[in-house]
Amino acid sequence: MATTYAPNATTYAPNDFRPHNPFDDARRPASRGVVLALGVSLLVHGAIFAALWTAKFTAPLEVYSDQTTEVALLRAPPPPPSPPPELHLRRQAPPIVQPRPPLAPPVGIAAPPPLEIAPVVKPTPPPPAPPVVAVAVAPATVAPPARPAVIARPNWLRMPAAADVDRYYPERALRMGVTSKVNDTGTKAASGSTITVDAADVQFSPTCTTNVPAGTVTLTVHNTGSLLHNVSIPDQHIDRDVARGATVAIQLRVGAAPVMYFCKYHR
Repeated sequence: MATTYAPNATTYAPNDFRPHNPFDDARRPASRGVVLALGVSLLVHGAIFAALWTAKFTAPLEVYSDQTTEVALLRAPPPPPSPPPELHLRRQAPPIVQPRPPLAPPVGIAAPPPLEIAPVVKPTPPPPAPPVVAVAVAPATVAPPARPAVIARPNWLRMPAAADVDRYYPERALRMGVTSKVNDTGTKAASGSTITVDAADVQFSPTCTTNVPAGTVTLTVHNTGSLLHNVSIPDQHIDRDVARGATVAIQLRVGAAPVMYFCKYHR
């Protein structure tokens, strides 16, 4: 079966498929309404642009005119009438005073005695007190009682045993037979849980402190000498140096047995 098409027509096979493209269609002519609306819009925009241009670049013209001021001239009021001359003279005339003759004193009455007025005596101020001069009086210096160089009858809490001597005396000094001495600076009773000791050159002051409460005690050592000192308690693992002029505070435990401390540099 043969099929005939127009000369410019496109021939498709029976099974061919081609999607529709809207841009291939011919454009429709604009309607009169659209053209009229565009023209009116252009006219309106042109009128607005012309008005804005004129308002921006054209200065407004102001018309000035002379302003007249109306002035009314008023006459001054007439002065008040002057008073009559007689009334004027009557007001200025001084009053007439009638002189009175002096009265004579009555007969037979003695004149009063003159009043005596005591003279006014101004009180004399007391003389000023002499200035007080403060004289500084130096306090009397009381010499402290002399400490005994040797304690004759000490009160021992517990006599040191041989083990105490071996523990605190250097082993090398024992082997070499070197003896030692202690500068006894006296005994002082403790007033609380704080003990104060002065470390002078090769001595502690006081040497012994009594009445120390049991428990933790603060030992305050002040180096008043010119050498380096030390506080050592081997049983409590205490080894503290005290520089010249320095002060150290050491916490130590006190029990029933006396606690001995020494300077490892001057034993």
